[in-house]
Amino acid sequence: EYTTTFTTTNSDGSVETDSGVVIVTTDSDGSLTTTTSLFPQETSSTDDGLTEYTTTFTTTNSDGSVETDSGVVIVTTDSDGSLTTTTSLFPQETSDDLTEYTTTFTTTNSDGSVETDSGVVIVTTDSNGSLTTTTSLFPTGPVF
Repeated sequence: EYTTTFTTTNSDGSVETDSGVVIVTTDSDGSLTTTTSLFPQETSSTDDGLTEYTTTFTTTNSDGSVETDSGVVIVTTDSDGSLTTTTSLFPQETSDDLTEYTTTFTTTNSDGSVETDSGVVIVTTDSNGSLTTTTSLFPTGPVF
């Protein structure tokens, strides 16, 4: 899995720059396959400078079966100015109304230091049928 930025020439001749996550897998024939999940043009930013969104993608397993997964992608910028991502997949077992799980991920801060955070991700479905998430980080310091 890696992030990339590329340009596309649209049918009207305009040039568009997109960024996204590329996931590389091997299919049942041993050939490399890729799935690209573009970062949305409009994303939500959290108070701590993270940008996160939900996405759904398909993966071809080693036995040739196709699996559909969904998860949260958190996009940050590392000390070199490059985009980095952390993907946290939603568990396969979900309830119809609400799914909640804990996750741990690393973030590269603007000074280049790496921070590990954990929290609860609550997954719901909005009125349009799209997955939405709310992330609540566990406190990092002692609780008095």
